[in-house]
Amino acid sequence: MWKSRQSWLKKLSVSYKSNLGKVQGTFQTLRPLSLLTHLSSCYDSVILKVLSNSVSWSLYVDQGKITYASHSVDPLDRLDRHLRRLGNRIPTLVSQAWAQLRLMFEKHAVNPPGSAQDPDYQAICWLVERQYLSPNQASTLVEGLVKEVIESFLLIKEGSYQSEKKLDTLPEFCYLDIQSVVEHCQKQLQAWQSLGPQIWSPYQRPYIFNKAKFSEQLFPDIQQKLNIFMKGCSFYHLAALLNQDELQLAQDLYPYIKDGSVLLYDPQPPFNQLPKTFEQFSNSSHTRIPDKPNLINTSITQANSDQKQSHLENNKTYTIVCVDDSPTMLQEIRRFLDDESFSVVLVNNPVKALMQIIRSKPDLILLDVKMASMDGYELCRLLRNHSSFRNTPIIMVTGNTGLIDRVKARLVGASGYLTKPFGHAELLKMVFKHLA
Repeated sequence: MWKSRQSWLKKLSVSYKSNLGKVQGTFQTLRPLSLLTHLSSCYDSVILKVLSNSVSWSLYVDQGKITYASHSVDPLDRLDRHLRRLGNRIPTLVSQAWAQLRLMFEKHAVNPPGSAQDPDYQAICWLVERQYLSPNQASTLVEGLVKEVIESFLLIKEGSYQSEKKLDTLPEFCYLDIQSVVEHCQKQLQAWQSLGPQIWSPYQRPYIFNKAKFSEQLFPDIQQKLNIFMKGCSFYHLAALLNQDELQLAQDLYPYIKDGSVLLYDPQPPFNQLPKTFEQFSNSSHTRIPDKPNLINTSITQANSDQKQSHLENNKTYTIVCVDDSPTMLQEIRRFLDDESFSVVLVNNPVKALMQIIRSKPDLILLDVKMASMDGYELCRLLRNHSSFRNTPIIMVTGNTGLIDRVKARLVGASGYLTKPFGHAELLKMVFKHLA
């Protein structure tokens, strides 16, 4: 197939080999695989930029080899997941380094055209420069990130693209053969597609419905971990927390999903913008409600479906109070905890927080440390002196990573310490650790 693609591409009027310039078009004339084939014959350093369904992809190519690939859907979250796997083998990847990294690159400035503007790649270069990663370890990290991005890229159906010369001088850690990467990604996609229609995205979120049936064939330690994490985490995030392969995890859970022991919720924003691995739903007569359990399963009777709905309605809802004088941070926490399991109360006035907390009677409190009108440590101390909140989990949320700050949190009775900026998986892990 690659040889036939190559012969067809020779007929194109624009040649990367002689004059790169800028090329633009739509996928009505070129498909993702064709674009990758064309890039494999490119002798220059180029960036292919693709826009589809409000998501942008960036593919960096040097002399026909991929040096990096990224897309715009939370790139630092993607980097975080891959770093977690490396972190099990690399002691230098401490949490303080990751917190500093996110603060530096999360709100990156827009760079000139042709530069490696993706914050995740800049972050990798920073980790290597600070010797948190060796060049070989960075190469392993980059390869994993590239393959994940190319998987989603191959699923694009329509969109626009342009290529431009790569002018940036950031180091390159590996040169990946495009054909080998594509073959790997196609095998992965075939495996994901074989799990449809129940599973149609690696960002779907599995929830345990029938614990007794689900735990019959699982060891107790695995069951305990899954009970904690399978409450809002996608297959990707769940695999990162458990240090497992996400496809293997989905395949292991698939029998339980088919028999209804495990329910699937839709991907949370912004991950719902990414292409689906299985498209049957778009042609189905069923009407799907976004962010609701996937109950479309011919093997489940209507009685079972009614039983599931009753179970969801009767599930315990945890009340979580979030105190922060930043409306942006409050809305981000609400988005992360957007789930039937939680009732989230947002408080942006720390002076009035104590009375609102008393009225809400929360199961857990997220408390920002640095607020203009009141110190978070002082508010935590006041709550601990109140008889109703002596045992309520209180998580301090802060951008400070020093030992002194952690000691202060412990002295005022805080239950945990969450460092800004944090991801969806980190917040859920902390919440369910104290609610389990």
